[in-house]
Amino acid sequence: MEIDKIINNLVKECSGKRAEIIDNFLKMFVASRIDWFKEKPERMRRIKLIEERSENGLKTTYRIEMMSGAKKQSNHTKA
Repeated sequence: MEIDKIINNLVKECSGKRAEIIDNFLKMFVASRIDWFKEKPERMRRIKLIEERSENGLKTTYRIEMMSGAKKQSNHTKA
């Protein structure tokens, strides 16, 4: 029973740290490009966080991609 408690505590701690790491990573990204985001605040909605895990599951890498904006529809129609 004690081992279950230890495992649950470790999982809970890792989950909390993971969330904190992701939060800090995204804050750093936005802060480093704050002028760019102020120029067009809608860019904030296009941030995409990518999480990649190694095959053995022991290494996790995060990166950020900016999703492309919505394609503008042409006002011209074919006659």
